[in-house]
Amino acid sequence: MKKIEERLEIGAVVGQEGIASIAVTIFLPDVSLLPARPVVMFAFPGSGYSRGYFDLHMPGHSHYSQAEYHCQKGCIFVAVDHLGVGESVVTNPEALRIEQVVQANHETVQAVLKRLASADVAPGFPRVVKPLCVGAGQSMGGAFVIAMQGRCRTFDAIAVLGYSVPRIAIPAKDGFVFAEQMPTQDQYRFGFHWDDEPEEVVRVDFAGGYPIRQVTPAFGSKTRPGEAIRFRIPNVLGEDAARIAQPVFLAFGERDVSLNPHADPASYTTSRDVSLNVISCMAHMHNFASTREILWSLLQAWVQRLAGDL
Repeated sequence: MKKIEERLEIGAVVGQEGIASIAVTIFLPDVSLLPARPVVMFAFPGSGYSRGYFDLHMPGHSHYSQAEYHCQKGCIFVAVDHLGVGESVVTNPEALRIEQVVQANHETVQAVLKRLASADVAPGFPRVVKPLCVGAGQSMGGAFVIAMQGRCRTFDAIAVLGYSVPRIAIPAKDGFVFAEQMPTQDQYRFGFHWDDEPEEVVRVDFAGGYPIRQVTPAFGSKTRPGEAIRFRIPNVLGEDAARIAQPVFLAFGERDVSLNPHADPASYTTSRDVSLNVISCMAHMHNFASTREILWSLLQAWVQRLAGDL
């Protein structure tokens, strides 16, 4: 696997004064593993996290990198910091509107696909022409993927990982904590990390403050696009979801932000291919769970089917 860091200048695209750029990491599989129709999966992180969430490396522990998993199956994996998140740069993240982030993310996908098609992404790596282009987003990232697909038709298919269109809430031992309430640290711990996760791993996630980070781990972000808070409004993306005609993969942990995961597919009224997956022993932050590879394998099998069918 090859790992390539890129920075894309997109200030003019979103009408931001000053510098605006997006940081991406492109993970390339061994050429021998590429399928007949290549798959390019773009992954977008949730609030408080950066693109490093998809390439976790925990001291003393192994197999936490979703990017490595998909690359080993022949998938090209691209992890993206939204504008105003992680190492992406913008003058005032709090002033960013949803439409600006959607457009910036869309332009980033197009730029990366153009780069992959040019045969200069890495020495010896072939041109990638007409791949299956999949957008995957976790939590807030899933919300942006829905908005991108509903407004720009960016992808051939999307995977929404831990975001519920009808309404989101943090699961607690005695029910749910809704957007108008302030969860405690214990409630975040219960809702975001399953009980069997190594405590030293969870500690890395919470060490610098949570969910507002004062010190960020390699996979964290101190900032987020300001208007992303609107994703907490019930059904705020209902019109976007209803416009999506392409295949949709939905995934939730056994303990996650959906009040009823089995009701979520009904939001995607135009798509004829909606797959719902609820993973046992998994909380909202899927890639920390002991069952994370179950989710990754289901997602990988889904994209492989689509690459053969479409």
